[in-house]
Parts: sequence; structure tokens; C-alpha cells
Amino acid sequence: MTFTPIPSGTTDWDVPLNAALTDLQSQITVLSAAAGFAATDHGLETWTHDPYPPQNSQIATNGTLYLVRLNVRRDVTVDAIHWVVTTNGATPTSTQNQVGLYSSAGTRLAVTNVDASISSSGSKATAITAQALTAGSFVWVAFLFNAGTAPTLLRGSTFSTSPSVNLTAASGRAVVAGTGLTTLPASITPASNSFTNNVTFWAGLEAA
Repeated sequence: MTFTPIPSGTTDWDVPLNAALTDLQSQITVLSAAAGFAATDHGLETWTHDPYPPQNSQIATNGTLYLVRLNVRRDVTVDAIHWVVTTNGATPTSTQNQVGLYSSAGTRLAVTNVDASISSSGSKATAITAQALTAGSFVWVAFLFNAGTAPTLLRGSTFSTSPSVNLTAASGRAVVAGTGLTTLPASITPASNSFTNNVTFWAGLEAA
């Protein structure tokens, strides 16, 4: 139901108001029942997907810039990216292992070196420069690795395009934004993103 504002002076204004409130309550009830665990239940602001259902993992390809989309539901400032290494990498190339954040327009908002993080398995909480995000927008968490053995990360679906059904690569949930890279570029061109060889790596953002 789409809510129509009730004009001033409406007779029996309680009728449309109660109908709107009843519809809203039904939506809240349905969403609450279907949601299970939300990102906020884990102390996170948003995430790519619930990490609890059956998941898998995949080794990253050196030099590939992987982007995974996270939607922003409210105005919030975030200062940490969460991700999971299931099998550690080895012999990281100095300064060439990075996790970061890009706006939907392709501007790099934050970048942090994670050379040390890829050398052990487990959940990672990578600090970033605090970023103020706007409700209704989305951002991409970015992963870039270069190592003798790249890390293997937790991921979701193995299919290249189904996680982004009805979305273009410019707004996709899991895309590739470049190969042969050694650092996260200051900006990317979302229209040039590709679904080819993308991986649905899991990521979450924590509010400051």
C-alpha cells in the first residue's frame, strides 16, 4: 500500500489513518518474521548477506579488484570493515593487500593495508577512516590482494550474475572493477564494472 497524505479537514480522517497504520504493522510483522538475524544483531550496521546459512569460500585472484555492495538504510558514520579469511594466505607483497570502501559513484572513500591480516584465518575487523553515509545510498567494500598465496575468503553464491538479478554491473552486488592492480585506485568507473569472475565475498560495516 502506498500512503496518501490525509488532507486537512478530512471527515472521518481516522479511517484512512487506521488503514495505513494497519498496513504498516502488517509489513513490520512480515519483515520481522522473515528477517531472522539482521546485521544489527551482530553489532554491525549493514552487511552483504547473512553469514550463517550454508556458505562456501574461495581463494582470491592476485591483482583483481573485487567489489561487494552494501546498502545504507539510515544516516550513519562507519569506521570498520568486517570480513572473514577462511584459509590464510602467505608471503604477502608489501603494501599490495588492501581493503577499502567506494561510493556508488566510484569514489574511493577509505583504504587500509591488510598485509598482516591475510596471514591468519578468522574474522577480521579492519579500521578505516570514519565515513558518513547517507540513508538510501549504497557503497562497495573493496578487496585487493597480491601474495605468494592469496587468502581464501568467506563467500556466498557461486553464480556470477544471479546475486545481482535485475541490477547492472554499475550497481551490482558482486562485481570486478579491474585486474592486474597493486593498489586501490582513487576512483573507478562503475559503468566499466564486470560480472566476469566476480566473487560474492562476505563483508559488513560497523558504525562508529
